[in-house]
Amino acid sequence: LKPRDALAAIVSPILADKDRETIVYCNTGHWGSLDWFVFRELLGYSDVKLYEESTAGWTRDASLPVETGPVVQ
Repeated sequence: LKPRDALAAIVSPILADKDRETIVYCNTGHWGSLDWFVFRELLGYSDVKLYEESTAGWTRDASLPVETGPVVQ
């Protein structure tokens, strides 16, 4: 992993509040767990959750909403 300062520098300004609830996920949960670790353990965010089912689990249920749009960097 990059040094803490380098990781903090690439976090979007939308996530500047370290006490804001932040939910991380990916396609299957593998990369999302790394995001959880970085935000929670390295960058000190207090309310980080991993959506374990991630996109694969969410999209199995056709009744759940799926929205597309620009990627938040």
